[in-house]
Amino acid sequence: MLNTPYGITYIVAIVVAVPVIVLGARFLVPIGQEMAKAQTRDEVLARAASFMQIGRYGMAGMLVMLALMVAMHAGY
Repeated sequence: MLNTPYGITYIVAIVVAVPVIVLGARFLVPIGQEMAKAQTRDEVLARAASFMQIGRYGMAGMLVMLALMVAMHAGY
């Protein structure tokens, strides 16, 4: 089953999902916690900038997974 186009798409989706999960757990969660503890507006803005920069990679990974899910549903 994994040697079919559907199986290959499934494996690629898993391979993309793992780094997205790690990115969120390893980088985004701690930055969010630092933002919550920030005392000044400048600290919050500095953390928000890095959060957004790293978050773009997560969003790109999610878009790839969405495209793969659509492809799987379409019978690719």
